[in-house]
Amino acid sequence: MMRTNIISGLAALIFLIQPVCSKEIKYRLSDVSNELKQNVKAVIRNHSVELEIFSPEQAVKRVIYAVTVLKDNGMDKANFMQFYNKFITISKIHGTVYNKDGEPVQRISGDEILDYSAISGFSLYQDSRVKFIQPKYRIVPFTVEYTYEIKYDGLLSFPEWMPCEDYNISVEQSSVTIITPSAYKFRYKEMNLNAQPEILEKNQKKIYKWHLVSFPALSKEEYSLPVTAIVPAVYFAPTDFVMDKYPGNCETWESFGNWFRSLNEGKNNLTEERRKEIRNLVNGAENDRDKIRILYQYMQNRTRYVSIQLGIGGWQPFDAAVVDKTGYGDCKALTNYMKTLLECAGIRSYYTLVNAGRDKNVFLSDFPSNQFNHVILFVPLKEDTVWLECTSQHSPFGYLGTFTDDRDVLVISESGGVLVRTPSFSSEENSKTSSMEVKISKGISLVNLCISYSGMFYDEMMPVFMDDFEGRKKKVENILNVQNSDIRSFEFRQVREKIPALKLVAAMEFRNLSTEVNKRLIIPVTLFKRTEIPSLSARERRSDIYIERSFSVCDSLRFVLPEHYQMEQIPENRQLVSPYGKYTLELSKDGNQILAIRKLVLNKGIYPRQGYDRFYSFIDNINKLDNSKIILQNE
Repeated sequence: MMRTNIISGLAALIFLIQPVCSKEIKYRLSDVSNELKQNVKAVIRNHSVELEIFSPEQAVKRVIYAVTVLKDNGMDKANFMQFYNKFITISKIHGTVYNKDGEPVQRISGDEILDYSAISGFSLYQDSRVKFIQPKYRIVPFTVEYTYEIKYDGLLSFPEWMPCEDYNISVEQSSVTIITPSAYKFRYKEMNLNAQPEILEKNQKKIYKWHLVSFPALSKEEYSLPVTAIVPAVYFAPTDFVMDKYPGNCETWESFGNWFRSLNEGKNNLTEERRKEIRNLVNGAENDRDKIRILYQYMQNRTRYVSIQLGIGGWQPFDAAVVDKTGYGDCKALTNYMKTLLECAGIRSYYTLVNAGRDKNVFLSDFPSNQFNHVILFVPLKEDTVWLECTSQHSPFGYLGTFTDDRDVLVISESGGVLVRTPSFSSEENSKTSSMEVKISKGISLVNLCISYSGMFYDEMMPVFMDDFEGRKKKVENILNVQNSDIRSFEFRQVREKIPALKLVAAMEFRNLSTEVNKRLIIPVTLFKRTEIPSLSARERRSDIYIERSFSVCDSLRFVLPEHYQMEQIPENRQLVSPYGKYTLELSKDGNQILAIRKLVLNKGIYPRQGYDRFYSFIDNINKLDNSKIILQNE
């Protein structure tokens, strides 16, 4: 019986991997040039996109996508994933898997196309869904080819053409074709692409085509721009469009903003009873800023964030009265609600569109189009400006943080859209400052520390602060990242100011912090592994150097020497200065104590790759100085 099962299993395996049709040979690995196989996890063999536009609200996209997976870490590139909703319909999905010799080994059938709701854990109403395929054949190398169509009922956005969207991916052939009625107008913007489109007219239609062949893979480099900023791409945008019977124009930021303004009209309804309550609430406030603070806290205490993405609701907020009654809303609804509260108090504010995210994405300020995924509130005052993030119950008043800092946003004013820049943080505001007392011992060394995190470091630490005790403890252990140590106690203290801070106070025990050699103790100048500046592995550079945000780090360590030991040697004071920043390390002796002060400042900016040798030397010297040692001698 067992023998029969084994034979049956082998037969099934042979059936799975044998060619589906021996006559159809496509995408042989041997046909790929050596250049396109160097340092890659996958090769895009063919990505052909044809977008045919029939009117300002109707279009069809036809796609052929074939990718050869060369390594296990490129397996996700073989998956099919397409989102759809009320305005997007996916059809005619077909897939075929080929082995390395180009022989078809699997036809993807309809029952292998999974269809999921795309509702997230914080969504209440959402009509977004996703179609997903993961090929069963997983013997690397292999190729999968998908063909499918997407129908658009509404053209607020065009899909961009970006042949390569990731590192370690090469492209054999990719093209995009746009077919429009002769009188239809749209706009395009090319990035990192020298070739001009082929344009021709035929049968009262205009045809635009871009093509890319033999594009080698890019390798990720430390301190580099987002991959989307350095790969070839063409962005498209309509001039006139219609979404769910709402016509609009995005030829200018002003006209695009007017469309959003029209969606928001009449959404500021509140009962007279609530309006009276709001006026009474701010009656004793000293100034407008104080009124805004009071109402912001009122909004935070009464509402919570829930994603709502139904039809035009993906762009249009719920009425303020709905939020007031239910106590929830998405970024659009909560921002509109806060705007209405301020209106009750006689304060003007503006609904503002932003492309949010910790890593700042490419934003085309000279190309009006839908580049936004979030909404915040802009409140201009006579002597100041207040920005409000309305989706968080925990955000300090007036603080945006790294999710929306230092980027162009579209303010929806009475006359339409206006581009404005959100505040950026200086190196002093993006800071991490620590003070430590280290009682040295040959066995267990005791360390008392206080670390203050502000700006970008505050944002990084907030998920730790919001966790429960056990979660906090595990995360603090990972953050401090020290082997042979135990945390005896720790606590967080939050400082809610304009630039908020989070303070970590902890007591730790270090085992074998010092190393004994010939009656001497060797002690590291820096206790914790530095994560602010990763080491640079490559000596050559292909892309410009990108430091996204300015920041500063200052560590003050007071080493208390054990009995019968005295200082024999400490590192010399050093200072490194470069266009990229500044580093200082200073040590001094004070009785039986040694004080070490380490300061690092990095300056944000894009620096030419031609200066990489100097940048490499700057970072390398910092890492070497961070490994400096103090030597104590037994008396």
